[in-house]
Amino acid sequence: MSRARARARAERERFAAERRAHQVARQQTAAAKRARQQRWARLWRRVRLWRRVRLWQRSGSTRHGEIRAGLIAAVLVLLVLVYMFTGEWRLVFGVALILAIASPLLLKFSFDRSSQK
Repeated sequence: MSRARARARAERERFAAERRAHQVARQQTAAAKRARQQRWARLWRRVRLWRRVRLWQRSGSTRHGEIRAGLIAAVLVLLVLVYMFTGEWRLVFGVALILAIASPLLLKFSFDRSSQK
């Protein structure tokens, strides 16, 4: 009876050791997977931040420069048209003065980002 009990105990201990080994292996693979996912998440977050910074540095200023050049061209065309239709420099200067005073308001309405959500 004692040998049978010893064999049964040895078998139970062997199964328990195998179970522990499988459990440790599963925990290690899960930890490795989590570490890999966290590493990729940090890398992806850094890439997104870098892209956002580069887009802000590059295309934003280029786009504003193009819009500013378009607005300047539109103002000059307007002044030339005023002179062509009226032939008076005084009226051209008056329109230029009105545009100079109203330009901050026009730019605010043109580039207002709060409405572009």
